[in-house]
Amino acid sequence: MDGEYVIQPRLYRETVNIIRGLEVAHELEITFDGARVHLARFGGADDEKANYLNPTAAGDDLETRFRLRIPVKAGPHSLGVAFLKKSSAPTVELLQPFLRERIDPITPVGIPEVDKVTIEGPFNVTGAGDSPSRRRIFSCRPAANAGAADETACAKTVLSATARRAYRRPPTAAEIERLLTFYRDGRRTGGSFDAGIENALAFVLVSPQFLYRFERDPELVPSDGVYRLTDLELASRLSFFVWSSIPDDQLLNLAVAGKLRNPGVLDQQVKRMLADERARALGANFAGQWLYLRNLKSLRPDEDVFPDFDDNLRQALQRETEMLFEHIVLEDKSVLDLLDADYTFLNERLARHYGVPNVYGNQYRRVAVRDDYRRGLLGQASILALNSYGNRTSPVTRSTCRRRARPGCWCWAGRTVCWSSTAAPCRCTAGTPS
Repeated sequence: MDGEYVIQPRLYRETVNIIRGLEVAHELEITFDGARVHLARFGGADDEKANYLNPTAAGDDLETRFRLRIPVKAGPHSLGVAFLKKSSAPTVELLQPFLRERIDPITPVGIPEVDKVTIEGPFNVTGAGDSPSRRRIFSCRPAANAGAADETACAKTVLSATARRAYRRPPTAAEIERLLTFYRDGRRTGGSFDAGIENALAFVLVSPQFLYRFERDPELVPSDGVYRLTDLELASRLSFFVWSSIPDDQLLNLAVAGKLRNPGVLDQQVKRMLADERARALGANFAGQWLYLRNLKSLRPDEDVFPDFDDNLRQALQRETEMLFEHIVLEDKSVLDLLDADYTFLNERLARHYGVPNVYGNQYRRVAVRDDYRRGLLGQASILALNSYGNRTSPVTRSTCRRRARPGCWCWAGRTVCWSSTAAPCRCTAGTPS
């Protein structure tokens, strides 16, 4: 909605509500769509003293300086909250993840951290704004002087299209009539067409048909029988696997027409979906679960042994593995590349960690792997770190290979599991170096 919104940054507080780092002055900046809209100064002798005497009241008072109320047009915007650098000189500071576990839970020493940013609103609404989400929902609009019948007809059009996407199938006549009942209740109590649609959409979003994927067993099928999925069920399986989202109109239309099960059509749709930007969800979600990449966020190597491990490196490790997986899947490369790819994707931070020269900036780019030990997934730092301890390596924990049994073969420690890129079979023994 077009209106006023309140932006409220809040700082992280220790166990007794102490805000750290107030012994020196700081500046907190709020930017909206890339432009500065607020600059608040805090810290110094007075704030430090108040922080000791009454931490809760002092913290609440301090955060009122950050509070900002601005008029905003409906639609997507970018909001930034950051501390200004105190010096333009080069820095070697490491970006650490936000962790609530502290050695001393009440220490005032350190640096302030943004805990969260809340946005409240809209206040003083001037009207329904034009935003992509509203255009997606309101496929029609009743005329200003439209009667109840015309409004209901438009509401039926809007809710039918929305329910079709939300339920991943055409809604039944009974389901549409139920949605119109919620529309009429919202229209009567809210006094507007938009209020009626909002009330019906609230029901759609809590409906089991939206929240769950149903695959009903056909009638007369034995308990251990095999049966073919319907085209609509296949569309949902395919879409949630490749995109981690609902089917689009093209996929849904083919399913409704009963054409998706056709091998040629199915093959064409899989290729189309993999070529779509949304297919990158495979790397973040499927690879994230399969390779346990999500556990990287809780990885905490020993700071004494690895003093330069920071959150920039943590994120780079995860992104490298996701990009290799995405590249192999989306470019239809050999599955063996997962184990023996002689290339990877690095940015400057990760290249510096690996000792790879001439890679600069945050942009990831394809880089050749010169070290045989770092080929494929099993040589990447993300996989190695996830299968190690925080202060040393562990061949028992780590299911990876450090040396080839012979050219073309890899062996896992303590297992007789191997693969071969040659015609001759591999033979692994418990004594194979790992």
